[in-house]
Amino acid sequence: MSELTEAKDSGSPENIRYPLAPTLFAIMPAWLCGFDSAGKAELFWDINLENLKKLIPNFPDHRISCDTINRILSLITADDLKDILSRFSRVLTEQ
Repeated sequence: MSELTEAKDSGSPENIRYPLAPTLFAIMPAWLCGFDSAGKAELFWDINLENLKKLIPNFPDHRISCDTINRILSLITADDLKDILSRFSRVLTEQ
């Protein structure tokens, strides 16, 4: 997998960094629940922040913007996504 492990939110004043895998694992259920745009995924994140922090290791403790979601998704290659999903599957099967 490429060296991309976190995405910098250059649009926020705090310059927050979002770990890649946890961020993707919040965007995917958002999409599955019908929050099928970056703006809707941002809303899903806001509504479910406390639950996402409980369910996803290393999940950020703050909001995400739709611009950041779009930037992160634009950085992900198919190979990156395949590797992340493979790792996630391994972790699940080991538990």
